[in-house]
Amino acid sequence: MEETNHTAVVGYVLLGLHEHHGLEMVLFVLCLGIYCMTLLGNSLLMVLIMLDPRLHSPMYFFLSALSLIDICGTSSFMPLMLSNFLQTRSTISFPACALQMYLTLALGTTECLLLAAMAYDRYVAICQPLRYTELMTGQMCLQMAALSWGTGFANSLLQSILLWHLPFCGHNVINHFFCEILAVLKLACGDISLNALALMVATAILTLTPLLLICLSYVLILAAIFRVPSAAGRRKAFSTCSAHLTVVVVFYGTISFMYLKPKAKDPNVDKMITLFYGAVTPSLNPIIYSLRNGEMYLTLALGTTECLLLAAMAYDRYVAICQPLRYTELMTGQMCLQMAALSWGTGFANSLLQSILLWHLPFCGHNVINHFFCEILAVLKLACGDISLNALALMVATAILTLTPLLLICLSYVLILAAIFRVPSAAGRRKAFSTCSAHLTVVVVFYGTISFMYLKPKAKDPNVDKMITLFYGAVTPSLNPIIYSLRNGEVKAAVTALLGGGCCLVNHPKKAQLSSLVVALYRIIQTVL
Repeated sequence: MEETNHTAVVGYVLLGLHEHHGLEMVLFVLCLGIYCMTLLGNSLLMVLIMLDPRLHSPMYFFLSALSLIDICGTSSFMPLMLSNFLQTRSTISFPACALQMYLTLALGTTECLLLAAMAYDRYVAICQPLRYTELMTGQMCLQMAALSWGTGFANSLLQSILLWHLPFCGHNVINHFFCEILAVLKLACGDISLNALALMVATAILTLTPLLLICLSYVLILAAIFRVPSAAGRRKAFSTCSAHLTVVVVFYGTISFMYLKPKAKDPNVDKMITLFYGAVTPSLNPIIYSLRNGEMYLTLALGTTECLLLAAMAYDRYVAICQPLRYTELMTGQMCLQMAALSWGTGFANSLLQSILLWHLPFCGHNVINHFFCEILAVLKLACGDISLNALALMVATAILTLTPLLLICLSYVLILAAIFRVPSAAGRRKAFSTCSAHLTVVVVFYGTISFMYLKPKAKDPNVDKMITLFYGAVTPSLNPIIYSLRNGEVKAAVTALLGGGCCLVNHPKKAQLSSLVVALYRIIQTVL
């Protein structure tokens, strides 16, 4: 009957994880950071590829197409999903659900085909290098990209038409974060055998066939690489494929685990796997392709993050001392998560930008880094091209992400000291200042070391710079727990309770073992100091 058809459903309820609202808040912060990283990383890659003539090659053409897919794919469901995380009841209209399902399926299929085209490009580059410019012309690249996009969208159109002509009998609760085709298909109350057959055939042709072609390409590529006489030549040949191969493994590994694993008893597990595949994987592609040295990326990202976190901690101390009556109102758990997520996200985004700019420089075969590890300034010295853009980007990032947090910290402590000096009693002033002393000590150690490292006159002996960097990177982090633990009354009280057995852990063997370990470590620290 007409009233039982899908036209009776004007909107859908997305179940998500609303029974675990606290977990949804955590997912909101994580997914927001991941989405920002996806947009920033892929957008930067596309802009760099368009602006730099050296990147106008088939490999980077396909990479820019992949970045566009990742941006469009995540944007098709992420904004609405993030909004739904903040609501107690998530709804989506029928047209929006249909469009969301169509785009996610189309772009996922297109990515499978595009990865196969990129594998063919690497095959020609390594196995038929003399014919590369003849085979991989601009017209050929456009045709392969257009075929990938056209086939992906045509398949999604077919699957959507077959799905939306099914009867739904008024069922409108989708047990997922967004309108994923398998989750929507479960609502149908008619015969879905044709849909299952169409999905199976499409999966075989548009997912497994590209994977087989990719595997065949890499068999031929590896055979060609092993025929290269020198080890350096083999490394150089394989390095042109390593990023693409990593993306293929991540993409197909995730999608295979999602669809081929035994069905989980808890449907929330399947939702989380789909969320990882749809949100996390696209954010990894620019990192995999642009960051050939993850060590440098991590040291720069985490160093920047620490600057921002110290500023956030200064704000926390400012609120605690200058606005104590509003402390619980201003420093909520959600606010703390947002400040931490912003610090981590900004740090990793800045490191991504600096790393992309660095690794697109020519290096002319220079590969000896005069340092203990891959520090960005040491690596930058190897470049044989114009590094003015890199120097400008580093200078701007330093001003915004290092000096600005320092100024905010100084401003916080000016206000904090003004508030402390207004306290009438000496005991009250000591108590107020004691809540800041540990953080202030860490700030002085951190910024003092980093300022001496980068602002001092250049040492005649480069080993001096290496030792200073080593102190900043290894010794300074080891001081933080000591400073915060041994100069914090609450931590001291907790350790004293453990030493005195005052935590009532006798009935909890695992907690008792943990407390014994903490006590032993504390006594070791006391002995050393």
